[in-house]
Amino acid sequence: MGISYRLSHSLLLSVFCLAVLATESFGIDYLLDGEWKFQPVQVADFTVGEDERAKTNSAKDLADSEWESIQVPGYWDQPAGGWPWSSPRNKGGPHPKHDGEAWYRHRFTVPENRFPEEASGKGFHATLRFESVSAQASVWLNGIFVGRHLGAFGPFEVNVTDALLRNQPNVLSIRVRDKTAFYSSKTDAPPASSSRIPLGFDSNVGGIRGSVSVHIGPKARILDLAASTDSESATVEVAVSSEAIGNSSLVLELTEKSTGKRIEVGEGKPIGAVTVKSGVHRVRLRDFPPDSPPKSWSPEAPNLYRLTAKLMGVSGSLDVAETDIGFRSFHAGDGQFLLNDRPYFLLGAGSPPHYDLPGEEVMRSHLSQLKEAGVRAVRFAYEPPTERWLSLCDEIGLLAWVEGPLSVEEGTYDFANADLVRTASAEMKELARRYKNHPSLGVWTIGSGNLRNLSEKKSRGEASKALRAIAAEMRKIDRDAIVLPESDSRG
Repeated sequence: MGISYRLSHSLLLSVFCLAVLATESFGIDYLLDGEWKFQPVQVADFTVGEDERAKTNSAKDLADSEWESIQVPGYWDQPAGGWPWSSPRNKGGPHPKHDGEAWYRHRFTVPENRFPEEASGKGFHATLRFESVSAQASVWLNGIFVGRHLGAFGPFEVNVTDALLRNQPNVLSIRVRDKTAFYSSKTDAPPASSSRIPLGFDSNVGGIRGSVSVHIGPKARILDLAASTDSESATVEVAVSSEAIGNSSLVLELTEKSTGKRIEVGEGKPIGAVTVKSGVHRVRLRDFPPDSPPKSWSPEAPNLYRLTAKLMGVSGSLDVAETDIGFRSFHAGDGQFLLNDRPYFLLGAGSPPHYDLPGEEVMRSHLSQLKEAGVRAVRFAYEPPTERWLSLCDEIGLLAWVEGPLSVEEGTYDFANADLVRTASAEMKELARRYKNHPSLGVWTIGSGNLRNLSEKKSRGEASKALRAIAAEMRKIDRDAIVLPESDSRG
């Protein structure tokens, strides 16, 4: 799963609804979810030039009190209810008929004492983290443009070190363009046929789809924490910033989640405590004590472990990253699936209502009822789920089949379109990097039904080439899952 930083209880600061997710001297995450300001851009607004509109709406001193309120995460045009499994509290988005562009603004303050001790002068690093924004996000902080991202499903980060204010109100402004901005609406053809981006289940929805947070820490920091496992061992990779090389050490800890028991590997010592000599540190976790071998993960026994990486400086912790892992292997051979090297039948069902962005209660209830009914695998069809779905699958014990957003639900794609293929590849690799530690994630597919629905031999060839190339790139990132070019190809 995506790495997280050591969490404590949420703390509400003043009127800015700033949740503090960590409270020690190392890296700190602030969750920015909740009530934001929102303004849709109407057709008449396009009489004003794009640059002028951006300058006005991103200004730190803009009076936005008349803007309406909206909840983040969520789509502005989320359909209300409608599905039998949706939460009755889902009232839908405030603008179900609005297509195109909208602006979001949010104010937050980071107190001086929340910066790391090493943050004198410019000795800190700050990053805005987005789980996903549909479909393009342009980001300003305090009137300073800090980054842009295209793709409705992939996680991304922007560096805000030079724009973030300490102990003063910060104003975050985001211009969001929905999926309709990236395909032609001037023809009767299905949206996918002219789209420059993968559309997933719904070709219209727009908004801040996932959580938003700001991470503040020293420049010497952990960039990524990944674990590739089998049923008896794990290979851990910790990527660090250049400032950490030669000036810090790494310590790894492994804890059984169900009991809180610390698992010692080799003479009862913490794993690691080694000087960081390169940008990526690798270690193999094996040779467990005879009385506490790792418990493998499966739907029948979803054993989880918390892997913690601590980056240590002279005066103590600089940064801490954590991820949940499961010891399991999953692959296919001789016409069958093999889980932990034993034949395993995927008693599956699909699809959960992940494209509706339901709340935690609905998500947990839906997956728990599937498990109680005897289901052991779920297919997240048409588009990838948010990460919380996979965390619940890890915990409850369900293998996950995740489809990429190149689905024929909105028509067949033009795989000769280089922009489409480039965006799809980047987005799927972003997702693979974020989700790769989830033991429940057993199968990736890049798309669904494209080869079956393309009639021309040339078009099928272009699609097959593109899908296979993306799958090959993803296999380099997620080595523990089966990665297929397509679902439902039927030859």
